[in-house]
Amino acid sequence: MLFFVEEDITAPTNAFEFNETQYSSVLKDAIYNGLLDEVQTGGYGLNPDDEEALWNRERDREAINAQFTIDEVKRNYSMTNFPIPTGLSISHWSEPCNSP
Repeated sequence: MLFFVEEDITAPTNAFEFNETQYSSVLKDAIYNGLLDEVQTGGYGLNPDDEEALWNRERDREAINAQFTIDEVKRNYSMTNFPIPTGLSISHWSEPCNSP
């Protein structure tokens, strides 16, 4: 059995009010101003050390993929017990260099 006290119940209204304070951050402003300055002075917002690290990581990834393709060609031909024709091997091995 439930007992409600009439005084504790508030009738709902159709009005909804919510006020959010404006977000502000010293770090956000510093980063925004630094990137804006970099872009306006001819840069594109990357630190040269970060750019080099990205370049090296992509180069290493491509080298691994190329080596995988070469190993796959060797593995496929080793199962046939026939030597790989020179022209065909060069064609297969240069495939990773020619792919977009």
